[in-house]
Amino acid sequence: MNASKIMFAVVTLTVSLAVAAGSDTITTKAKSTFVGTLTNLTEKTVSIITKKGTVTYPWAALSDATIKRYNPVLYDELLVQKRLAFEEVKRKQGLVQYKNKWMKPKDKEIFEKKDQGLDLFEGKWQPTNEIAAIKLRREMEAAGKKEYKGNWYSDKELEDVKETETNKGLKSGMTEKEVVAKWGPPTKKNESTSHLAGWEMWIYEHENSGTQDQITMHNGFVDKVQIDQPLSDF
Repeated sequence: MNASKIMFAVVTLTVSLAVAAGSDTITTKAKSTFVGTLTNLTEKTVSIITKKGTVTYPWAALSDATIKRYNPVLYDELLVQKRLAFEEVKRKQGLVQYKNKWMKPKDKEIFEKKDQGLDLFEGKWQPTNEIAAIKLRREMEAAGKKEYKGNWYSDKELEDVKETETNKGLKSGMTEKEVVAKWGPPTKKNESTSHLAGWEMWIYEHENSGTQDQITMHNGFVDKVQIDQPLSDF
């Protein structure tokens, strides 16, 4: 006895026990319904004893719900057959399966590329982050900006950035408070002794390196910054 026959025998026994407990109902594919007691279940047919007599039907003539209830082994086999038949129809239509969906091969390629983080740009599949970088570069260059260390600046902004880098965070036009916030108070201040009022030299000494930074202030604003100058006595 093969596996399917053994399973069918188990199902038959189960159904027999259920029959003893009460009435059963079977429905045909043609929507005819019979109520009674199941009997004589075989691999090909099933009979039901009704008040009007016994009727016998092949399993193939019964509804899916009836087959599922009384012959689950056959029901599972039918599901497999239906699935295979459905897939064959889709293939004949020229469709392919991707992530449990049927679609045209071109659509599958698109979904696969997008799942890989790619997008179609100017006729070529490219990483989406690279496409974004290309678009940003074109937009910034069209606006007259230049890239510097990953950021985009106008000529004036870039000049300020480079000046700030060169001068350890300071730039022309900063106030005294802004300078102190960046560097702290100076080691010493030298006021101009010339006829030009409002000028000061702020000194930041670095004895370990033997250098000093000098800030020329005018009326409370940075006029000039000189970095790593030799230590002097003035």
